[in-house]
Amino acid sequence: MAALAVTAMVFALAHAWSGALARSGEDRQALAVGHVLDGVRHEWPMVEAVTPALVALGLAALGVYSESTGLWIAIIANTVLLFVWGAILRHRAGGNAMQSIAAGLTTATLGLALVALKALVH
Repeated sequence: MAALAVTAMVFALAHAWSGALARSGEDRQALAVGHVLDGVRHEWPMVEAVTPALVALGLAALGVYSESTGLWIAIIANTVLLFVWGAILRHRAGGNAMQSIAAGLTTATLGLALVALKALVH
C-alpha cells in the first residue's frame, strides 16, 4: 500500500515540477512557489486516483478479505472508474450516448492494457 501511495506522489510531484518549470519558462520569470503550487494543484488528481486501490488493499491488510481479492477489487474498481470518467468527459464534450460509451470503453481498455503491460514487465 505504501508503495502505491508513494508512487502516485512521486509521479504527481515530478509532473508538477516539470509543469512549473515549463510555466516559468513561458512566463519568462524565475521559478516561483506559485508555479510549483499550480503544478501540484493540477497534478493532485493523480494522487486522488489511487484512493480506491488504497481502500481495497487496506481492507485486505485488515483481513476483511484476501490480498488476492483486494487486488482484484482494486483493478475492477479502477477500471470502472476509468470507464465512467471517459464517458463523462466525452459527454461533457458534446458526445452522444454511443460516443460516450465508446470513450468509456476506450479509456477502460487502455487502463487494462497498462495493467497487463505492468504484469508482463514484472
